[in-house]
Amino acid sequence: LKKATIETLNLDIADGADIPIFLNRFVLPSAIFRDRKINVWVNTTYPQHWSAHLDSFLYGSLMAAKHMQESGGGVIINISSIYGLVGSNPSLYQDTSVIMTPIEYSMIKGAIISLTQAIATKYACYNIRACWICPGGIYNEQDSEFVRRYCMNVPLQKMVDPKSVAQAALFLINNEDMTGTGIVIDGGYTAI
Repeated sequence: LKKATIETLNLDIADGADIPIFLNRFVLPSAIFRDRKINVWVNTTYPQHWSAHLDSFLYGSLMAAKHMQESGGGVIINISSIYGLVGSNPSLYQDTSVIMTPIEYSMIKGAIISLTQAIATKYACYNIRACWICPGGIYNEQDSEFVRRYCMNVPLQKMVDPKSVAQAALFLINNEDMTGTGIVIDGGYTAI
């Protein structure tokens, strides 16, 4: 196996304030050190503001694609949600402390899937692949009644382990035949 250096950077690129940080740390050094390039770009965010959420995926993906185009290719992974594929179930949220997923969330998560497909077709000729992952509910110390109800509505009767999402990302990164498609990790939630 070839050794690789992995650098991570948490950015809020929705308002543009963090873009200079990104450029100075990753893109500009690439012009000096030719072996530094973005091989993989993973977009994952939870919305503070709906328009900023979509903007961060759009601009982040396009910025990564532009850099990858100039450096020989790469992989873009956009983390969406099962609620980009199906609507949320109001009965899961009723009388719990968990707030029901807003309609805007589902709309944006669906748009992320479409964005990923558009990027995949536009940039494939530059050896750039784009895929999406739609995780189901991930346990994050939610209300116990919500968790119970959620699990009762999932064939595997459990919430998604975050490690499964990371494993899916690694699979998509390493599978050179996949682009414009994705993986649903939901314990069977969307199958019923």
